[in-house]
Amino acid sequence: ELIDRLIIDPYVYTKVFYIMTLGCNDQFRNRGLGSKLIEDCINLVEQVGECGVMYLHVITYNKAAIRFYERLGFHRIQEIEDYYTIDEEKYNCYLYAKFFHGNRRSLK
Repeated sequence: ELIDRLIIDPYVYTKVFYIMTLGCNDQFRNRGLGSKLIEDCINLVEQVGECGVMYLHVITYNKAAIRFYERLGFHRIQEIEDYYTIDEEKYNCYLYAKFFHGNRRSLK
């Protein structure tokens, strides 16, 4: 199960933070807007001791998003087959996570 991959002790870490969608129009990219939004989310999670992880999914071909999240300290946990369906075609995604408050799953 997903939570088992992300949380070492569900009795200690009773909350998770999921980023469903983050996007920016081309004309507004590279202005720090996405970084600011994620930094605000990180600051929020840091104030909630029961939240052990912030996680998200990224389609495997979105190299810019992958670099963005890795630069912000997210770790690739696993590849999930056929997670997205776009125009009736299946695409894999990567599960990315950033751990907080001593929650740390092995990244192997």
